[in-house]
Amino acid sequence: VGAKQVEAAGARAEHDREKLEHFLEWALEADLGISDAVLAHDGKQTANLWAIREGCPVALTGAGLVCYKYDISLPIRTFDSVISATKARLADRRVAAEVVCWGHLGDGNLHINVATKHHNPAVEEALEPWLFEVVNAAGGSISAEHGVGRCKQKYMELIKGAQALRLMQELKTVFDPHAIMNPGIMMPPVSPQA
Repeated sequence: VGAKQVEAAGARAEHDREKLEHFLEWALEADLGISDAVLAHDGKQTANLWAIREGCPVALTGAGLVCYKYDISLPIRTFDSVISATKARLADRRVAAEVVCWGHLGDGNLHINVATKHHNPAVEEALEPWLFEVVNAAGGSISAEHGVGRCKQKYMELIKGAQALRLMQELKTVFDPHAIMNPGIMMPPVSPQA
C-alpha cells in the first residue's frame, strides 16, 4: 500500500485547487494504480493530513516495533528499485522485518524504516554498508535531512573516497582550527592545531 501527499501553493488558491482537481480526475481515470484520493478543503483538513504523515514514525514504535532508520536521498526514479532491493536483501538473508518508507518527492529524501519485533543485529549486518553502496551507485546520498552524524561517519570514505574526505577535513580545519565545533560529528576527530 502506498500513499502520496502533495502540497501546492500558488498565487491563487482557487486556481490551484481547480488544477489539482483536474489532475486527480485524470489520474484516477488513467489507470495509474491510484485507487482513491483526498483533497483538503481547509487548513484543518490539511493539518489532519500532515498529522497522519508526521505520525508514521510514532505509529511504528507505538506498535512495539524496533525501527532501524535509513535517511537517504535518491533520484526519484530509483525509489522503487532501491526499496524493492532492500526488501529482497532482507528476505535473502532471512531477516524477519517489514520495510516501511516515506519521504519527500520534491528533494528525493527517502526514509527507509526497517521494523522488527525485537532488536535484531541481522538488520544492520544485512544492510550496512550494502544499502549505502546501492544508494551511492544510484546517484544518491547516504544522508539527507538528518545528516551524517556519528552513525554514518564510518562510511564516508567508502562513499566519498579518501581524497574528498581529506579535502573536507582540511576545509573544516580552516574554519575550526581548534576542533571545537561538533568534534567527532561527520568526520573522524583530529587533533586540534596549536
